[in-house]
Amino acid sequence: MSTEVGPDEIEVLPDCRTSFEPVIVPKRNRRPDGMDQIVLSLYAQRLPTREISADFEDLLGPGVQDTISRIT
Repeated sequence: MSTEVGPDEIEVLPDCRTSFEPVIVPKRNRRPDGMDQIVLSLYAQRLPTREISADFEDLLGPGVQDTISRIT
C-alpha cells in the first residue's frame, strides 16, 4: 500500500465466508473498473500521461504513474 510517507505493507486476513465485497476495486482486480477506458480516452485527446497521472493520484493516491504508462 502506498502512503504519504512511503510504501507500507498491510496484512490482509482471509475472508473464510467470502462475504466481503470491495467497493472501489473488485476482487481479483488491480485497478477500478473502467479505468483503462478513461485513461485511453484522455490519452486520445492528447492529454500528457503526467497530467492523467496527476488527476488519478488525487483519487487513488501516489504510485499511479506506472499504471497509466502501462495502460497507454
